[in-house]
Amino acid sequence: MKRSIQYLFCSMLALCFAVGSGLLPVATYSQGIATGSISVTVTDPSGAAVPGTTVTAKSKATNQEFVGQTNGLGYVELRSVPPGTYTVTITSKSFRTLSLEKTDVLVARDTDLGTVKLELGPVGETIQVESAAPLMETSTSQVTTSFDTKAVADLPLGGGFDALTLFIPGVADSGSNSFSNSNGASFSTNGLRGRSNNFQIDGQSNNDNSVAGPSIFLGNQDALDEVSVITDNFSVEYGRASGSVVNYVTKSGTNDFHGTGFEYFTGSHWDSKDNLDPADQPVPRYVENRFGGAFGGPIKRNKAWFFFSPYFDRIRSAGGTSTSGSALIPTPTGMTQLAAAFPGNAAAVARLYQAKGRPSFNPLIAHVRDIEAAMRIARFDDTAIRLAKAFWPGPLTLVLPKTGDCTVADLATAGLDTIAIRVPAHPLARDILRAFGGPVVAPSANLSGHVSPTIAAHVQSDLEGRIDLIVDGGAVPVGVESTIVGCFEEPTLLRPGGVAREAIERVLGRALVQPPNDADHDTSQPLAPGMLASHYAPRTKVRLNTTHVEAGEALLAFGPERAHGMDEASEVMNLSSRGDLNEAAANLFGYLRALDARNARGIAVMPIPHHGLGEAINDRLRRAAVGRA
Repeated sequence: MKRSIQYLFCSMLALCFAVGSGLLPVATYSQGIATGSISVTVTDPSGAAVPGTTVTAKSKATNQEFVGQTNGLGYVELRSVPPGTYTVTITSKSFRTLSLEKTDVLVARDTDLGTVKLELGPVGETIQVESAAPLMETSTSQVTTSFDTKAVADLPLGGGFDALTLFIPGVADSGSNSFSNSNGASFSTNGLRGRSNNFQIDGQSNNDNSVAGPSIFLGNQDALDEVSVITDNFSVEYGRASGSVVNYVTKSGTNDFHGTGFEYFTGSHWDSKDNLDPADQPVPRYVENRFGGAFGGPIKRNKAWFFFSPYFDRIRSAGGTSTSGSALIPTPTGMTQLAAAFPGNAAAVARLYQAKGRPSFNPLIAHVRDIEAAMRIARFDDTAIRLAKAFWPGPLTLVLPKTGDCTVADLATAGLDTIAIRVPAHPLARDILRAFGGPVVAPSANLSGHVSPTIAAHVQSDLEGRIDLIVDGGAVPVGVESTIVGCFEEPTLLRPGGVAREAIERVLGRALVQPPNDADHDTSQPLAPGMLASHYAPRTKVRLNTTHVEAGEALLAFGPERAHGMDEASEVMNLSSRGDLNEAAANLFGYLRALDARNARGIAVMPIPHHGLGEAINDRLRRAAVGRA
């Protein structure tokens, strides 16, 4: 059976910069790593300093001007100058005006023009000199490497621009190790671990706070003006990390209209088969089109500009002629879902259990594209139909009796007569289900019992080397897994989750039966996933409902209230400083993973309200603390 999967990612960048006057004093901009500087020392023909000399840098792209005057030593530095090409004009009474053309300014670097001697003569006479960026940095010991837009576009990076750091001396590929769970390229600088790197976009933090690496990936080279990498002797405005500072500097509009377009194509047309592939099996189809461009220009010349850069990545792929393989592919059903294991294939399901280290008596959830597909594998009563119509697609799982011709392997349902089933809402997961045509069993994409993942990097951290492919559909919108309701004689809440108990009870018009006791993971079989007594657990011990923090503990806070001893905590992360349970649910697993990585003595958790999504949050925290309190 052939399968076709298609998805589209689009990132658009629109930058607009406006100023109210033709002359921009230096104080208009704050110094930061999204800018550079120009410095010069001015003397007369005898070498004596010329104080009070006016030095003006004028952008060739926007006509912005940056003005300064030399001090008593004849020295001036124009700070916070945006990157670009400038004409530097040096004017002083009784001297000829000197004009330095094509002076390039780079991010996080000082363009030192050295010592310039003015010639005697009337101010109206101008001497033009071709200028260029200095070959050696002489005004600072900071080590900065800059890659301009042409290098970014021409080098074969496949959209991973942080890999540019690997061209720099002192930077090495750190590979996959326990010291760095990295998004993008994994690299270390001067022997430091990957977590010591600092990623920025236009000088603003772009760090993933739960793992090393950037939080936002830019795949469009036409949006980048420069990639600046600082590897040593940081100046005082840089902080946070001691490895590298990697800064993506985006383009902006100019006084002229400019546009670009591109397409990157790769396909399976000329691919060869693996040596172990059967001779009669076709090469799996794969077609990828990355395309986009940029367009910018003036809104009002010399005053305001715009810049717009769309980027699209379209992938179409298909399997071979058989579905007997056992490949595991995490799919982003909110990014808490794992594997495209064909549920009728016991070998594939067995490999899924093996990859997670999951007990085989713990059943899996079958995902289907719609209620009609669900009715082919499960028997629905009136209660189930009402709940499905109210909450599907969405984070609600129903446990129902299996049909007589249910195609899901018994191993996936742990031999039970019931099956857990739901219709996901994520558009990419729905595309996969529509393309495949049948149900897909999928637990959370983590090691069994560990904290659930909320971004693709969490999946890579837990399962790298155990699975074949990660499909990144973005961060989870809800944070906790689906609510599970057993449609038995009395509707039973088996696991709190993304749909609050109160919302379900409003649809049913009656209260849900309390869930049975948790299953002992060594002896008892749970009725549904997520019911083991110890589950969703970090490696660090968890202490619940605390109002005080003990020495050496990290604090998982909630709301505006402060816990006693909070200032002494080794690390503090607040699920929601506003006391918003929806925000807290979205942050729960990511923050647990982040605090677990701090190697604290323990994780103290402040009390969480038990209504709405708070019931699901407390359920996950209670299971995380079992055996660790």
